[in-house]
Amino acid sequence: MCDESASQADLRALLVAMRDETPEGYYTAISWCGVIVQIIVAVSFFRPADRPPRFPSPLNAVRGLDVDAVYGLPDSDLEALTGDLWRRYADVILGGNFSYRDGAWRPFSEREIEEIVRCLAVEEGSSQS
Repeated sequence: MCDESASQADLRALLVAMRDETPEGYYTAISWCGVIVQIIVAVSFFRPADRPPRFPSPLNAVRGLDVDAVYGLPDSDLEALTGDLWRRYADVILGGNFSYRDGAWRPFSEREIEEIVRCLAVEEGSSQS
């Protein structure tokens, strides 16, 4: 069983990492997915030019974490965002269920883990060039 306060701190650290450490050329946003009817983290290759990210990185002006308009999801500060995501998803996080498929939150499949490892290896390889 996971320690709730440590897991909530880990969630905040993850949000900070998405804000400050997303590789250049990528854009990270928390948004609503109408297909699975859940809040998701989306990564893409472009940031909307009409506005800066909701949470700009204090370390690098090019980076930041965006939060799309999702009903009830706070976008005023990182602490409020962490608290609300924790309120909504604590049971999911504590259960280690980070993949939504077949109508339920589940652990990552082997294929998903392989894809995550592959993406991380690509990033590590490009940062060493």
